[in-house]
Amino acid sequence: MDEISLDELIRNLQTYELRKNSQMTEEIKKDRGLALKAIGSDDLDLNEEEMALVTRKFKKILKKVRKSIKKESTSKASNSDQDQAFGCFKCGKHDHIVKYCPMQKEEQVLE
Repeated sequence: MDEISLDELIRNLQTYELRKNSQMTEEIKKDRGLALKAIGSDDLDLNEEEMALVTRKFKKILKKVRKSIKKESTSKASNSDQDQAFGCFKCGKHDHIVKYCPMQKEEQVLE
């Protein structure tokens, strides 16, 4: 049997515990969020505090991205609402915009 140092044994047990905990949380939150998967690499030696810091920073970045996506979608919706509030500049009716004006379609057919 191979011998391993006490530090290596502790790291292996901590890794096992973290994986077990993450599996339990993934089962609870199957449809929510993203998960980071660790790749077996002994070169990277992060302690729990450093890993928590990286995770918090990642979550902040993810929140900012989600907010910017939400802002873009709401700004597009508000622009279309504004267009409909003014109505058609061609015929003056408020139920459509110039792009969908029946008078403009008639003019295009005549040309």
